[in-house]
Amino acid sequence: MTELWKPTRTSRLWKRGDPAGLPMNGLIALWDPYRDTYGRNVLPVGAETFSVGLVGYSGAVVTVTPGQPDPDGGNNAYRIQTTGGASTIKCIFGTFGNTVLGVAYKWAIWGKTGNGSKFKFQPGGDTQSPNADWGGYSIASRGIGGLMIDMLAPAVGDNLDLVLYHPQLNLGSTLFPYSTPAGAPGALQAMGDYCGGLYPLQLGSGATGDASDPAFTGVSMLHAGDYLLSGNIANLTMAGDWTLPIICKPSGTAGTLVSLAASAAADQYQAVEYNGSTKVRIKTVNGATVTTSGDLTVSATTVQMLVLTSSGDTLTLKRMDTGTSVTATNADPAGTPRLCVGALGVSTVATPADALEWHLLPLYGRAWTAGEEMRAYVYAKSLMARRGVTLA
Repeated sequence: MTELWKPTRTSRLWKRGDPAGLPMNGLIALWDPYRDTYGRNVLPVGAETFSVGLVGYSGAVVTVTPGQPDPDGGNNAYRIQTTGGASTIKCIFGTFGNTVLGVAYKWAIWGKTGNGSKFKFQPGGDTQSPNADWGGYSIASRGIGGLMIDMLAPAVGDNLDLVLYHPQLNLGSTLFPYSTPAGAPGALQAMGDYCGGLYPLQLGSGATGDASDPAFTGVSMLHAGDYLLSGNIANLTMAGDWTLPIICKPSGTAGTLVSLAASAAADQYQAVEYNGSTKVRIKTVNGATVTTSGDLTVSATTVQMLVLTSSGDTLTLKRMDTGTSVTATNADPAGTPRLCVGALGVSTVATPADALEWHLLPLYGRAWTAGEEMRAYVYAKSLMARRGVTLA
């Protein structure tokens, strides 16, 4: 049997006390879109039964027989047979999955045949020629909509006879051990908190999907005109010390990249604002008291690590690859804050305008030291590289 999937090594990020990873002391929450979705089988639920999306082509009549022996020792494979048809393409299995344009996917299936039938991943795949023994077959693709398998008889006058098992369309470029179809990542309505799970981020404005939901890509989260929102973070005070690093690439039009704001007020918040070009700044508001920093130059074309720190009466925003920073006097907003990514998370969440790609967002209830900033930055570069992302 072809060895198709190998487990990946667990990231050191998740080992408490690791001196080479992110600091664990004071960590309140940790959000990571990669961990939520990378490797997710985004085929629609039910697709593994070949009852969704399998259609005859050019007049071929398709017969599907379940209960066939599979390579795992069970009887869960499906035999696909056809009669007739005016083409070597006898039937098509369509995933009808929603993929994100330009995002990496891995499409795979187990197969075997006794009569020379073949199949072809579409679009852009080479013809696969299974034999009488089970084999695993896969192709890398970029998201351009739903993917398909064209099932090919040896010749126009021949009938198709294939046994297939466990199709999967993984979000990301690596095949993981098989998981049952779970639907497009847009079906997710929350991003997990990997530090105790107390503060998941809700996608958009509610528990059901709508236009305010950002898009998962497998390695990051993309948003434009949408946002993510936590509940009240009970053990965080805006007037106190805290650290909020964000690995991101801002782009699009002007708007709020990230904010901490009291959910019961319109004028108690701290935010990083983006001017729609290459500048960000700090803004802190406590009623009539409004304080802003100078502009910090950022890149709209590369992923970078920004660190927003509250220490004493000063807010500092630092870009780690250049070492440049700006400061603002903390206006000491009142109220228990919630975190909002992509918008201003006040009592009525402001309509977001910017576009933002972000990869990792931890939140600490204390101020980092300069040494911890550098340690986290060096580690983040290594972590992102293992995920195929270049961190400036």
